[in-house]
Amino acid sequence: MKKPDLLLSNTLTLSKAILLFTFAAAFAFPNSAFAAAGGIQACMQSSTCNNSLGSRPDQTLFGKLREVTLIANLRLNDVLAEWDTHSETDIRANLSEISQSVSTLNRVSQLRGLLAPLDSTITGKQLKNSAFAIGGVIDTNRKVLASSSDHAIAATWLELGSIVFKSVIINPSSLISQKAQLKYYLPPEVKESDVKNLDSRLTMTYDIERDQYFVEGEYDLDPNQTITVAVSVEDIWVITDEQLQALSKQVEELMKPLEGTAYFAQGVTLESDINSSLEKISLLQAGAVTPDQKNRAYRETSVELNEVGELIGTLQSLVTDVDSFAS
Repeated sequence: MKKPDLLLSNTLTLSKAILLFTFAAAFAFPNSAFAAAGGIQACMQSSTCNNSLGSRPDQTLFGKLREVTLIANLRLNDVLAEWDTHSETDIRANLSEISQSVSTLNRVSQLRGLLAPLDSTITGKQLKNSAFAIGGVIDTNRKVLASSSDHAIAATWLELGSIVFKSVIINPSSLISQKAQLKYYLPPEVKESDVKNLDSRLTMTYDIERDQYFVEGEYDLDPNQTITVAVSVEDIWVITDEQLQALSKQVEELMKPLEGTAYFAQGVTLESDINSSLEKISLLQAGAVTPDQKNRAYRETSVELNEVGELIGTLQSLVTDVDSFAS
């Protein structure tokens, strides 16, 4: 079976009427493993889906929520896109306004805390993670409205920081207890040594066939009970400035023996290609605003970094040839 093209590949098994919201504080992964999430989001934009949903008794509420969440999403995207051009005070005010507009129609009471006004203590990375959490609540509400009440719903959003895969398991029933099972695969790059903290209510197992670790747990939930579990993983999806500077310095040193030789012109070409790739890596990482973008940037920069390694290897071969000729 072909592996899905994503870092986060989850298999979720849930009892009926259990709402399971799983999000990761760090990276995100294109083509989220939660198929239902993508299906519902696509459905929201489909006229056929809209027509079928239009027959629901709460058609007016659905239409209003869809309008509010659409506007809120657009505003949230604008805030994230212009993040570095505004003060944190302005960003907090904008996010608080967006939260307020969403909270008026929020249908998942267990997530109400994520829509609270942001005070001055929320800064830096925590402030940006608050923005991603608001986006997750927006998507969750659209899925809740578009789904039957007796079906499980999985929504995913991602946050920055050391990577934290956080799962919120909710029993929405106020009358009956429910049993829920959680299982998802960690990114294939993650080794056991990369896991910083594993919640005591989770177990981590290695899947030999997939060459991948997964975590799982089973929970008995009382009416309206919510359980939060998390796995914290080292942020191994970044190429640091120090790495890029070291490679640039290495190239400079390799060019010195080539000066005044027949290999110098070829070396200059290699140096130019290497510097172009290093600059592209830097720009890709700097332009990544959301975790999704950061993940895509990492994948592209990894390709560029491999090419840099090959070009440096060629440059080293030229230096070896020069040394051999000189001796």
